[in-house]
Parts: sequence; C-alpha cells; structure tokens
Amino acid sequence: MRSPEFHRLLLLLDGEALHFRREQGAGIIITQDNTTETGTVEYIAIGRTRDEAAAYERRLEDILQISV
Repeated sequence: MRSPEFHRLLLLLDGEALHFRREQGAGIIITQDNTTETGTVEYIAIGRTRDEAAAYERRLEDILQISV
C-alpha cells in the first residue's frame, strides 16, 4: 500500500490510535517498510473479531489515501 515516509506514517498511526496495543489485542502492525524504495509498506490488521480487524484496515486505508 502507498505510504508516506515511515516516520510520518508512525505519527499518523499514533494520531489516529491505530497502532497495535497489546492490552486491547487489536491494531495495525507495520511488517515491512519499503517507503524508500517503492513508497509502500506492508502491514497486518489485528482485531478481536474479523470485523474489528477490517475496520482497522479501512481506517488505515482512509488516512493513507489522504496523506499520500
């Protein structure tokens, strides 16, 4: 997925409360940063249910569309 620079992405995840939080058992984990080479990242969306994981993914996609 297209992404801003990694440090900017982390700020976006923090600002939108999307980072994975162990105590919640849900959130986004960035698994690979390719922003320097291809302008993309790979990630996994984790939720307590499939719907919750899908909601995290939709929110991430929404903020990335605006920020790239």
